[in-house]
Amino acid sequence: MSKESEIMLQDKIDQLKLSIIDMADPKGIALRCGMEYNENSGASCFSLSIFEIAVEIKYPQLIAYKKDDEIILNTSSQALVCYYLATTAIYDIDMSPGKWESFAELPGGRFYNQAFQDYTGNKLASSIETDINRYSKVAIQLNGSPMEVGNASYKFIALPKVPLAVVFWCGDEDFPPSCKILFDSSVSKFLPTDACAILGSMLTQKILKHLNE
Repeated sequence: MSKESEIMLQDKIDQLKLSIIDMADPKGIALRCGMEYNENSGASCFSLSIFEIAVEIKYPQLIAYKKDDEIILNTSSQALVCYYLATTAIYDIDMSPGKWESFAELPGGRFYNQAFQDYTGNKLASSIETDINRYSKVAIQLNGSPMEVGNASYKFIALPKVPLAVVFWCGDEDFPPSCKILFDSSVSKFLPTDACAILGSMLTQKILKHLNE
């Protein structure tokens, strides 16, 4: 991420934090976001998992860090958390899973779809190639649940109410291997499309890291 992009993202984070604090309802926010809220004198925090990694978010500072080692999350992850809290907390949502959709089907996603595909699905397809067994092993290590789509597909729980799917097709003599990240059709109730792009990138990098070990 360029310095200019990081500054712009930090400005957005600051705006989101103000909107969350203005709600003045941490317990209600936690309930609607599927999180825990621990209220202690001077050290209140939300608790949730991002791709199975335990994260705590100090309140009212709204700074997210890994629970195990207290390392502060990077700017993209801070933005993701704030987007999730600010968007989900507005509504009283009872999540009911919908159908799987591509990034192009998300609000405003079609314009950015090729760029998203280039840094997610295309990178995964290039790394997996035809080694489904290796991909499957990595997906299971990352707590993915098998799905009956494509030649090898797995569902990952990104946030308490936000699942993602990674679908891989082997291809044939006419078509090369391909891969796509899919979103539940309810995702726009919990995250804006910008934040979905962050999630897709995070999941891609996690899978690539394990594939290349």
